[in-house]
Amino acid sequence: MDRHLRHPSRPARWGGAGLVPVQSSSAAEVEVWTGWIEDEAEIWEALIAIPIERGDAVQLRSVPVYAYGLNYGDAVECVASAEGPLVISHVTSVGGQATFRIWLGSDADPSAWRRIAEAYAKRGCIIDMSTMSLIALSCAAEDAEPIRHLLNEDATRTASPGSRHTDGLTSQRHDSPLQGRHVQPPSGATRHRARAGDNVGKVRANSMDDARPNAAEVRSKRGPEAALAIVIGGVLALAFGWSALGLVRDTLHFNCSWGIGGEWGPDGTWVCADGIGYLGVAVVLGGMSALIIVAGLLVATAAPSRGRSVVFLVLAAIPIGWIGWWTYYAATLYSGPRPAGETGLGLWASTVLPSIILCTVSLIVGAARPLMMRRWSFVALWCGVGLLLIATVLQLGIGIATFVSAGMLAAAGVGRAPAR
Repeated sequence: MDRHLRHPSRPARWGGAGLVPVQSSSAAEVEVWTGWIEDEAEIWEALIAIPIERGDAVQLRSVPVYAYGLNYGDAVECVASAEGPLVISHVTSVGGQATFRIWLGSDADPSAWRRIAEAYAKRGCIIDMSTMSLIALSCAAEDAEPIRHLLNEDATRTASPGSRHTDGLTSQRHDSPLQGRHVQPPSGATRHRARAGDNVGKVRANSMDDARPNAAEVRSKRGPEAALAIVIGGVLALAFGWSALGLVRDTLHFNCSWGIGGEWGPDGTWVCADGIGYLGVAVVLGGMSALIIVAGLLVATAAPSRGRSVVFLVLAAIPIGWIGWWTYYAATLYSGPRPAGETGLGLWASTVLPSIILCTVSLIVGAARPLMMRRWSFVALWCGVGLLLIATVLQLGIGIATFVSAGMLAAAGVGRAPAR
Protein backbone atom coordinates (compact mmCIF):
# COMPACT_ATOMS: atom_id res chain seq x y z
CA MET A 1 0.00 0.00 0.00
CA ASP A 2 1.29 3.48 -0.86
CA ARG A 3 2.45 5.67 2.02
CA HIS A 4 2.39 9.48 2.09
CA LEU A 5 4.38 11.02 4.93
CA ARG A 6 4.24 14.61 6.14
CA HIS A 7 6.35 16.09 8.92
CA PRO A 8 4.19 16.80 11.98
CA SER A 9 6.25 19.88 12.89
CA ARG A 10 8.44 22.61 11.49
CA PRO A 11 12.22 22.24 11.71
CA ALA A 12 13.63 24.01 14.75
CA ARG A 13 16.92 25.51 15.87
CA TRP A 14 18.32 26.68 19.21
CA GLY A 15 16.95 30.08 20.17
CA GLY A 16 19.03 30.76 23.29
CA ALA A 17 16.50 29.42 25.78
CA GLY A 18 14.99 26.52 23.87
CA LEU A 19 13.98 25.20 20.48
CA VAL A 20 12.23 27.68 18.17
CA PRO A 21 10.72 26.95 14.76
CA VAL A 22 12.80 27.97 11.76
CA GLN A 23 10.91 30.81 10.12
CA SER A 24 11.06 31.10 6.35
CA SER A 25 12.20 34.37 4.82
CA SER A 26 9.56 33.89 2.11
CA ALA A 27 5.81 33.87 2.54
CA ALA A 28 5.45 31.83 -0.65
CA GLU A 29 6.14 28.41 0.83
CA VAL A 30 5.35 25.40 -1.30
CA GLU A 31 5.08 21.71 -0.48
CA VAL A 32 7.16 19.36 -2.61
CA TRP A 33 7.22 15.57 -2.61
CA THR A 34 9.96 13.04 -3.13
CA GLY A 35 9.19 9.40 -3.73
CA TRP A 36 10.70 5.96 -4.19
CA ILE A 37 9.66 2.34 -4.50
CA GLU A 38 10.12 0.12 -1.46
CA ASP A 39 8.83 -3.44 -1.12
CA GLU A 40 6.64 -2.89 -4.22
CA ALA A 41 4.96 0.11 -2.58
CA GLU A 42 5.31 3.79 -3.38
CA ILE A 43 6.67 5.83 -0.46
CA TRP A 44 6.32 9.62 -0.54
CA GLU A 45 7.72 12.23 1.83
CA ALA A 46 6.50 15.84 1.79
CA LEU A 47 9.01 18.65 2.39
CA ILE A 48 8.63 22.41 2.82
CA ALA A 49 10.41 24.54 0.20
CA ILE A 50 10.59 28.19 -0.81
CA PRO A 51 11.02 29.71 -4.30
CA ILE A 52 14.43 31.15 -5.10
CA GLU A 53 15.57 33.51 -7.82
CA ARG A 54 17.41 30.91 -9.92
CA GLY A 55 14.82 30.03 -12.52
CA ASP A 56 12.14 27.62 -11.34
CA ALA A 57 14.13 25.90 -8.59
CA VAL A 58 12.97 25.83 -4.97
CA GLN A 59 15.05 25.48 -1.82
CA LEU A 60 14.27 22.81 0.76
CA ARG A 61 13.32 24.05 4.23
CA SER A 62 12.69 20.65 5.82
CA VAL A 63 15.19 18.05 6.97
CA PRO A 64 14.43 14.81 5.08
CA VAL A 65 13.59 12.10 7.58
CA TYR A 66 12.98 9.20 5.19
CA ALA A 67 14.33 10.27 1.79
CA TYR A 68 18.02 9.85 1.07
CA GLY A 69 20.21 12.02 -1.14
CA LEU A 70 18.49 15.27 -0.15
CA ASN A 71 19.53 17.80 2.48
CA TYR A 72 18.13 20.94 4.09
CA GLY A 73 18.99 23.94 1.90
CA ASP A 74 19.40 22.02 -1.36
CA ALA A 75 17.98 23.70 -4.48
CA VAL A 76 15.79 21.30 -6.45
CA GLU A 77 13.70 21.42 -9.60
CA CYS A 78 10.19 19.97 -9.60
CA VAL A 79 7.57 18.72 -12.02
CA ALA A 80 3.83 18.78 -11.47
CA SER A 81 2.07 15.47 -10.90
CA ALA A 82 -1.21 14.76 -12.67
CA GLU A 83 -3.10 15.73 -9.49
CA GLY A 84 -1.18 18.98 -9.06
CA PRO A 85 1.38 18.52 -6.21
CA LEU A 86 5.01 19.29 -7.03
CA VAL A 87 7.42 16.37 -7.19
CA ILE A 88 11.20 16.76 -6.97
CA SER A 89 12.91 15.76 -10.21
CA HIS A 90 16.56 16.48 -9.38
CA VAL A 91 18.96 18.54 -7.27
CA THR A 92 20.35 21.61 -9.04
CA SER A 93 22.73 22.76 -6.29
CA VAL A 94 23.59 21.54 -2.81
CA GLY A 95 23.04 23.58 0.32
CA GLY A 96 26.17 22.64 2.23
CA GLN A 97 24.31 20.59 4.84
CA ALA A 98 24.65 17.00 6.09
CA THR A 99 21.71 14.96 7.38
CA PHE A 100 21.67 12.54 10.31
CA ARG A 101 18.81 10.42 11.66
CA ILE A 102 18.61 9.35 15.29
CA TRP A 103 16.48 6.32 16.16
CA LEU A 104 15.84 6.06 19.91
CA GLY A 105 14.04 2.74 19.83
CA SER A 106 10.36 1.87 19.98
CA ASP A 107 10.39 1.93 23.81
CA ALA A 108 12.37 5.16 24.20
CA ASP A 109 11.99 7.40 27.25
CA PRO A 110 9.33 10.01 26.26
CA SER A 111 11.63 12.81 27.43
CA ALA A 112 14.77 11.54 25.71
CA TRP A 113 14.04 13.17 22.35
CA ARG A 114 13.97 16.68 23.82
CA ARG A 115 17.23 16.24 25.69
CA ILE A 116 19.01 14.96 22.59
CA ALA A 117 17.38 17.47 20.23
CA GLU A 118 18.37 20.42 22.41
CA ALA A 119 21.90 19.11 22.81
CA TYR A 120 22.52 19.03 19.05
CA ALA A 121 20.58 22.22 18.38
CA LYS A 122 23.04 23.96 20.72
CA ARG A 123 25.80 22.68 18.43
CA GLY A 124 24.22 24.50 15.49
CA CYS A 125 22.14 21.69 14.02
CA ILE A 126 18.57 22.10 12.76
CA ILE A 127 16.12 19.62 14.29
CA ASP A 128 13.20 18.02 12.46
CA MET A 129 11.03 15.70 14.54
CA SER A 130 9.19 12.77 13.02
CA THR A 131 8.24 10.95 16.22
CA MET A 132 9.54 10.85 19.79
CA SER A 133 11.74 7.98 18.59
CA LEU A 134 12.94 9.36 15.26
CA ILE A 135 14.80 12.68 14.92
CA ALA A 136 16.43 14.17 11.82
CA LEU A 137 19.39 16.55 12.19
CA SER A 138 20.75 18.96 9.59
CA CYS A 139 24.25 20.20 10.33
CA ALA A 140 26.82 22.15 8.35
CA ALA A 141 28.75 19.80 6.06
CA GLU A 142 32.07 20.89 7.57
CA ASP A 143 30.81 19.77 11.00
CA ALA A 144 29.68 16.35 9.78
CA GLU A 145 32.62 14.37 11.14
CA PRO A 146 32.55 15.92 14.65
CA ILE A 147 28.77 15.46 14.84
CA ARG A 148 29.05 11.85 13.75
CA HIS A 149 31.68 11.24 16.41
CA LEU A 150 29.45 12.78 19.07
CA LEU A 151 26.48 10.70 17.91
CA ASN A 152 28.55 7.54 18.22
CA GLU A 153 29.50 8.49 21.75
CA ASP A 154 25.95 9.45 22.73
CA ALA A 155 24.51 6.25 21.28
CA THR A 156 26.50 4.20 23.78
CA ARG A 157 26.36 6.61 26.71
CA THR A 158 22.93 8.27 26.92
CA ALA A 159 20.42 6.56 24.62
CA SER A 160 18.18 3.64 25.39
CA PRO A 161 19.49 0.12 24.67
CA GLY A 162 17.82 -0.07 21.26
CA SER A 163 18.82 3.37 20.11
CA ARG A 164 21.17 4.24 17.27
CA HIS A 165 21.59 6.95 14.67
CA THR A 166 20.72 5.81 11.20
CA ASP A 167 23.06 6.05 8.27
CA GLY A 168 22.71 7.81 4.96
CA LEU A 169 22.88 6.28 1.52
CA THR A 170 25.25 3.44 2.46
CA SER A 171 27.17 2.97 5.68
CA GLN A 172 27.87 6.68 6.09
CA ARG A 173 26.53 8.49 9.12
CA HIS A 174 25.16 11.37 7.10
CA ASP A 175 23.75 12.01 3.66
CA SER A 176 26.36 13.03 1.14
CA PRO A 177 25.14 15.89 -1.06
CA LEU A 178 24.34 14.32 -4.42
CA GLN A 179 23.98 16.85 -7.23
CA GLY A 180 21.74 16.13 -10.21
CA ARG A 181 20.41 12.75 -9.05
CA HIS A 182 16.94 11.44 -8.47
CA VAL A 183 16.32 10.36 -4.91
CA GLN A 184 16.51 6.60 -4.57
CA PRO A 185 17.02 5.28 -1.01
CA PRO A 186 18.59 1.88 -0.47
CA SER A 187 16.25 -1.05 -0.95
CA GLY A 188 14.86 -2.43 2.28
CA ALA A 189 15.94 0.52 4.42
CA THR A 190 13.93 0.83 7.62
CA ARG A 191 11.19 3.49 7.49
CA HIS A 192 8.86 4.85 10.16
CA ARG A 193 5.56 6.63 9.54
CA ALA A 194 5.32 10.09 11.08
CA ARG A 195 2.76 10.49 13.87
CA ALA A 196 0.82 13.71 14.14
CA GLY A 197 1.10 15.21 17.61
CA ASP A 198 4.81 14.63 18.25
CA ASN A 199 6.18 18.07 17.55
CA VAL A 200 8.86 20.65 18.04
CA GLY A 201 7.60 24.17 17.68
CA LYS A 202 4.64 24.82 15.42
CA VAL A 203 2.57 21.76 14.49
CA ARG A 204 1.63 21.39 10.83
CA ALA A 205 -2.06 20.49 10.66
CA ASN A 206 -2.06 19.15 7.10
CA SER A 207 -3.62 15.74 6.62
CA MET A 208 -1.40 12.91 5.50
CA ASP A 209 -4.02 11.77 3.00
CA ASP A 210 -4.68 14.79 0.78
CA ALA A 211 -2.88 15.82 -2.40
CA ARG A 212 -1.24 12.47 -2.95
CA PRO A 213 0.90 12.36 -6.10
CA ASN A 214 1.11 9.16 -8.09
CA ALA A 215 4.53 7.98 -9.26
CA ALA A 216 3.28 6.49 -12.51
CA GLU A 217 1.51 9.71 -13.40
CA VAL A 218 4.56 11.77 -12.51
CA ARG A 219 6.66 9.63 -14.82
CA SER A 220 4.09 10.20 -17.56
CA LYS A 221 4.97 13.92 -17.49
CA ARG A 222 8.22 13.05 -19.26
CA GLY A 223 7.00 13.81 -22.76
CA PRO A 224 3.48 13.09 -24.09
CA GLU A 225 2.17 16.65 -23.76
CA ALA A 226 5.22 18.13 -25.47
CA ALA A 227 5.10 15.54 -28.24
CA LEU A 228 1.39 16.17 -28.77
CA ALA A 229 1.96 19.92 -29.13
CA ILE A 230 4.70 19.27 -31.70
CA VAL A 231 2.56 16.85 -33.70
CA ILE A 232 -0.38 19.28 -33.78
CA GLY A 233 1.93 22.04 -35.02
CA GLY A 234 3.30 19.73 -37.69
CA VAL A 235 -0.16 18.70 -38.90
CA LEU A 236 -1.24 22.34 -39.21
CA ALA A 237 1.97 23.21 -41.06
CA LEU A 238 1.31 20.39 -43.53
CA ALA A 239 -2.33 21.39 -43.97
CA PHE A 240 -1.47 25.00 -44.79
CA GLY A 241 1.80 24.32 -46.60
CA TRP A 242 0.22 25.06 -49.98
CA SER A 243 -0.06 28.71 -48.96
CA ALA A 244 3.72 29.02 -49.02
CA LEU A 245 3.77 28.35 -52.76
CA GLY A 246 1.16 31.04 -53.32
CA LEU A 247 3.22 33.47 -51.25
CA VAL A 248 6.49 32.99 -53.13
CA ARG A 249 4.87 32.86 -56.59
CA ASP A 250 1.89 35.21 -56.58
CA THR A 251 3.04 37.71 -53.96
CA LEU A 252 6.85 37.73 -53.99
CA HIS A 253 7.11 36.77 -57.70
CA PHE A 254 9.85 34.20 -57.21
CA ASN A 255 10.76 32.47 -60.49
CA CYS A 256 8.77 35.11 -62.39
CA SER A 257 9.47 37.84 -64.96
CA TRP A 258 7.67 41.13 -65.54
CA GLY A 259 7.17 42.97 -68.80
CA ILE A 260 5.04 45.72 -70.31
CA GLY A 261 3.85 46.45 -73.82
CA GLY A 262 3.36 44.07 -76.71
CA GLU A 263 2.49 40.59 -75.56
CA TRP A 264 2.85 41.73 -71.95
CA GLY A 265 -0.08 44.10 -72.31
CA PRO A 266 -0.25 47.88 -71.90
CA ASP A 267 -0.28 47.69 -68.10
CA GLY A 268 2.37 45.00 -67.78
CA THR A 269 2.11 41.56 -66.23
CA TRP A 270 4.04 38.88 -64.36
CA VAL A 271 4.70 35.51 -65.99
CA CYS A 272 5.76 32.72 -63.64
CA ALA A 273 7.00 29.14 -63.98
CA ASP A 274 4.56 26.26 -63.80
CA GLY A 275 4.03 24.13 -60.71
CA ILE A 276 7.04 21.89 -61.34
CA GLY A 277 9.27 24.94 -61.08
CA TYR A 278 8.28 25.31 -57.43
CA LEU A 279 9.03 21.78 -56.25
CA GLY A 280 12.34 23.05 -54.92
CA VAL A 281 10.48 25.59 -52.77
CA ALA A 282 8.35 22.81 -51.30
CA VAL A 283 11.44 20.75 -50.51
CA VAL A 284 13.36 23.66 -48.96
CA LEU A 285 10.54 24.92 -46.75
CA GLY A 286 8.81 21.62 -46.02
CA GLY A 287 12.09 19.81 -45.44
CA MET A 288 13.23 22.32 -42.83
CA SER A 289 9.93 22.06 -40.97
CA ALA A 290 10.10 18.26 -41.07
CA LEU A 291 13.63 18.25 -39.64
CA ILE A 292 12.60 20.58 -36.82
CA ILE A 293 9.60 18.36 -35.98
CA VAL A 294 11.76 15.23 -35.83
CA ALA A 295 14.31 17.02 -33.63
CA GLY A 296 11.52 18.25 -31.35
CA LEU A 297 10.05 14.78 -30.94
CA LEU A 298 13.48 13.46 -29.95
CA VAL A 299 13.90 16.25 -27.39
CA ALA A 300 10.41 15.50 -26.02
CA THR A 301 11.63 12.09 -24.83
CA ALA A 302 13.83 13.81 -22.23
CA ALA A 303 12.53 14.67 -18.77
CA PRO A 304 11.09 18.20 -18.41
CA SER A 305 13.84 20.61 -17.38
CA ARG A 306 15.16 24.08 -18.06
CA GLY A 307 17.64 22.66 -20.57
CA ARG A 308 14.91 20.88 -22.52
CA SER A 309 12.81 24.05 -22.58
CA VAL A 310 15.72 26.11 -23.92
CA VAL A 311 16.22 23.58 -26.73
CA PHE A 312 12.53 23.83 -27.61
CA LEU A 313 12.81 27.63 -27.72
CA VAL A 314 15.76 27.38 -30.08
CA LEU A 315 13.80 24.96 -32.27
CA ALA A 316 10.87 27.39 -32.23
CA ALA A 317 13.07 30.25 -33.41
CA ILE A 318 14.72 28.37 -36.29
CA PRO A 319 11.62 28.04 -38.54
CA ILE A 320 10.80 31.74 -38.09
CA GLY A 321 14.34 32.77 -39.00
CA TRP A 322 14.36 30.34 -41.92
CA ILE A 323 11.04 31.45 -43.44
CA GLY A 324 12.01 35.09 -42.91
CA TRP A 325 15.34 34.71 -44.68
CA TRP A 326 14.02 32.51 -47.45
CA THR A 327 11.09 34.77 -48.33
CA TYR A 328 13.50 37.73 -48.36
CA TYR A 329 15.71 35.80 -50.77
CA ALA A 330 12.71 34.91 -52.97
CA ALA A 331 11.54 38.53 -53.09
CA THR A 332 14.91 40.07 -53.92
CA LEU A 333 16.40 37.43 -56.25
CA TYR A 334 14.75 38.82 -59.39
CA SER A 335 16.77 41.71 -60.82
CA GLY A 336 14.77 42.41 -63.98
CA PRO A 337 12.22 45.14 -64.62
CA ARG A 338 9.36 45.66 -62.17
CA PRO A 339 6.25 47.80 -62.01
CA ALA A 340 6.97 51.45 -61.28
CA GLY A 341 7.88 52.06 -57.65
CA GLU A 342 8.13 48.39 -56.71
CA THR A 343 11.27 46.79 -55.25
CA GLY A 344 11.85 43.29 -54.01
CA LEU A 345 12.82 44.53 -50.55
CA GLY A 346 9.81 46.80 -50.34
CA LEU A 347 7.51 43.99 -51.43
CA TRP A 348 8.91 41.67 -48.75
CA ALA A 349 8.81 44.36 -46.06
CA SER A 350 5.15 45.11 -46.72
CA THR A 351 3.87 41.53 -47.02
CA VAL A 352 6.06 39.33 -44.80
CA LEU A 353 8.12 41.44 -42.39
CA PRO A 354 5.21 42.50 -40.10
CA SER A 355 4.34 38.86 -39.45
CA ILE A 356 7.99 37.97 -38.83
CA ILE A 357 8.27 40.79 -36.28
CA LEU A 358 5.09 39.65 -34.55
CA CYS A 359 6.41 36.08 -34.48
CA THR A 360 9.62 37.29 -32.82
CA VAL A 361 7.65 39.19 -30.19
CA SER A 362 5.52 36.10 -29.57
CA LEU A 363 8.63 34.01 -28.84
CA ILE A 364 9.89 36.58 -26.35
CA VAL A 365 6.52 36.71 -24.59
CA GLY A 366 6.02 32.95 -24.58
CA ALA A 367 9.56 32.28 -23.33
CA ALA A 368 8.56 33.65 -19.91
CA ARG A 369 6.89 30.33 -19.10
CA PRO A 370 9.79 27.91 -19.68
CA LEU A 371 12.51 30.30 -18.51
CA MET A 372 10.91 31.96 -15.47
CA MET A 373 8.23 29.39 -14.52
CA ARG A 374 6.19 31.77 -12.39
CA ARG A 375 2.48 31.08 -12.09
CA TRP A 376 1.57 34.09 -14.22
CA SER A 377 3.90 32.84 -16.97
CA PHE A 378 1.29 30.26 -17.97
CA VAL A 379 -0.74 33.18 -19.38
CA ALA A 380 2.37 34.55 -21.10
CA LEU A 381 2.96 31.20 -22.78
CA TRP A 382 -0.46 31.05 -24.37
CA CYS A 383 -0.32 34.73 -25.26
CA GLY A 384 2.87 33.92 -27.14
CA VAL A 385 1.25 30.99 -28.93
CA GLY A 386 -1.76 33.17 -29.73
CA LEU A 387 0.44 35.92 -31.19
CA LEU A 388 2.12 33.33 -33.40
CA LEU A 389 -1.25 32.24 -34.73
CA ILE A 390 -2.27 35.87 -35.34
CA ALA A 391 0.98 36.45 -37.24
CA THR A 392 0.21 33.40 -39.35
CA VAL A 393 -3.30 34.62 -40.15
CA LEU A 394 -1.83 37.95 -41.29
CA GLN A 395 0.36 36.06 -43.77
CA LEU A 396 -0.81 32.49 -44.17
CA GLY A 397 2.08 31.72 -46.50
CA ILE A 398 4.50 31.49 -43.57
CA GLY A 399 2.31 28.94 -41.76
CA ILE A 400 4.47 26.05 -42.99
CA ALA A 401 7.06 27.34 -40.50
CA THR A 402 5.13 29.27 -37.86
CA PHE A 403 2.76 26.45 -36.97
CA VAL A 404 5.84 24.35 -36.20
CA SER A 405 7.21 27.20 -34.06
CA ALA A 406 3.91 27.42 -32.17
CA GLY A 407 4.10 23.70 -31.38
CA MET A 408 7.68 24.04 -30.13
CA LEU A 409 6.79 27.04 -27.98
CA ALA A 410 3.90 25.15 -26.39
CA ALA A 411 6.18 22.14 -25.83
CA ALA A 412 8.73 24.37 -24.06
CA GLY A 413 6.21 25.28 -21.38
CA VAL A 414 4.49 21.98 -20.60
CA GLY A 415 5.42 19.43 -17.95
CA ARG A 416 7.24 21.83 -15.62
CA ALA A 417 5.96 23.08 -12.31
CA PRO A 418 5.73 26.80 -11.51
CA ALA A 419 7.85 27.97 -8.61
CA ARG A 420 5.59 30.81 -7.52
